[in-house]
Amino acid sequence: MPILLNATTKTLVDFLGEQLANDPEIGAKFQSGEFVASPETPQAMRGRQQGISVWLYRVNPSTQTRRSPTLVTGNIASTMLALYYLVTPIIDHDDSGNGPILEQYLLSSVMQALHGNQVISGEQLRGELSGKSAGVSIRQEPLTLDELSRVWHNLDTPFTLSASYEVRLVPVSNS
Repeated sequence: MPILLNATTKTLVDFLGEQLANDPEIGAKFQSGEFVASPETPQAMRGRQQGISVWLYRVNPSTQTRRSPTLVTGNIASTMLALYYLVTPIIDHDDSGNGPILEQYLLSSVMQALHGNQVISGEQLRGELSGKSAGVSIRQEPLTLDELSRVWHNLDTPFTLSASYEVRLVPVSNS
């Protein structure tokens, strides 16, 4: 019974990469190929890549599906899980002082894209999800400062502007 973690992560990363690549403000700040959406940790991206880290940091059984622990879509049976992603803008800071402003712009662009598309489905699905009657449901997961501090402490990295999202695989009607 595949859990589909990889396909869900690839769907989310590709969706955000496509959304941000179409933003003219981001295109003006980065040269072609310089900006990426990546499933790597913020720590792994820093100094190597600029863009958005979409890092899966926690996996829990879904509390909303205790009675029906399996979702069957087409020929996919998936254990219902709640996946938690930390979304972090990663940029090289220069002497201009615009680093924090650009980080805020990138994170607000991500938040706007995800708020406007709370379920990713159809042609936007990747991997094992492609062509299935499933969707990736996304909602912001508010974390307290203490919770965020613990995540960053475990990364052994100073706190950075970020947001957490809960993602679940959901059935989607073909009609």
